[in-house]
Amino acid sequence: MFTFLEKNSWRIKKVLNTGKTRDTSYIWSRGVISVAAEKRREALVSFPHSGARYRSLILGMADDADQFYIDALYPGQINARMVPGETILSFDMDVNNIGYSFNSMFHGLEKYDGFDSLRFDIPRSMKEKQRRDNYRVEPDPENPAFVHLRDIETSVALNISGGGVCFKLGRPIEPGSEISIGLRLPNYDDIIPTGLKVTHSSQNLNLHPKTNAFIISGRFMDITARYAQVIYYYIASRQREIISVFN
Repeated sequence: MFTFLEKNSWRIKKVLNTGKTRDTSYIWSRGVISVAAEKRREALVSFPHSGARYRSLILGMADDADQFYIDALYPGQINARMVPGETILSFDMDVNNIGYSFNSMFHGLEKYDGFDSLRFDIPRSMKEKQRRDNYRVEPDPENPAFVHLRDIETSVALNISGGGVCFKLGRPIEPGSEISIGLRLPNYDDIIPTGLKVTHSSQNLNLHPKTNAFIISGRFMDITARYAQVIYYYIASRQREIISVFN
């Protein structure tokens, strides 16, 4: 029987890096833009060789071409400077805690959802820069990850990064507290034992007032190198799943 690491190692080699910048494929670029549009991510936009940067939102994908829309730039005269089919702008944005940068050709000022919007090509490639500890992914609700607290309760993980975990709990835990947990990842048989230093504990009024009403976040402590690598592999694999859904 193959282990979790063996089954996913080919995905990890394609996704996981430790801070180096690399080109990504067009399919990957389209997936990133789709996720950014779905989550209305902010982008910093600039003219090449210009120090001025403008904020905009990734709004959506064009239906009839491999292009996407962003919110019109402010002030409005900036939009008038751009020439369809000639002007190229530089983009910087974060999606799922990973930074992306790319250049894209402008194709006109149009209406999107009734608002003035700018239309651009989906780039053939992007530059991606990430740190492993900055990965943060939400487990698949149909294949969840669990946090086991000794003699307290078992909770569903809301998100996991290389440095820690966030989960729901029926009671608060004082920030600064150091506790022991067991982390159970999908498709991995062992429960990963680790310490956790609580960094955040707050009540979420959108949750049931008596059950799982608190959001707890913390940093891993004293985790072994082997188990840290298992977590990194899971995060990279899940990242690939999230992006591929939008292709």
